[in-house]
Amino acid sequence: MPAGATADRDQITATGAKPYTTKYHEIPNAKEATMKIDSIDLRGTLTPDGKPRALASITREPCDRTNPIEVDIIVAAGATPGQYPVTLNHLVDASDHDAIWAMATDLQQTLDGYTGTNSDIADYFNVLANFAE
Repeated sequence: MPAGATADRDQITATGAKPYTTKYHEIPNAKEATMKIDSIDLRGTLTPDGKPRALASITREPCDRTNPIEVDIIVAAGATPGQYPVTLNHLVDASDHDAIWAMATDLQQTLDGYTGTNSDIADYFNVLANFAE
């Protein structure tokens, strides 16, 4: 132990900084104080003209355990003038692993533009898992 350092966590350390000592159970309303993710936005691969193939927004209202994961995918309708983007709305059961995997598969194919491997799909599954029960 360096000169001047102490093993007592309540004392000033050798660097002069007091170590963080608050425990999770000591924080009032700790369950409500933890980090929450409200939404995540994803952008698909870029097309040759430099625009994203598709966009996706993933959200879930945290108030109720029965709330589904909401996934909105915005896909370009095409190159024809006057065509507008199409928004696909999906509601996914936050407690159903298979439904979340199926949504991850759809997201991967839509945003990347090809049918990916399980590893490719797992990347999207892990994003959706932030909203799962």
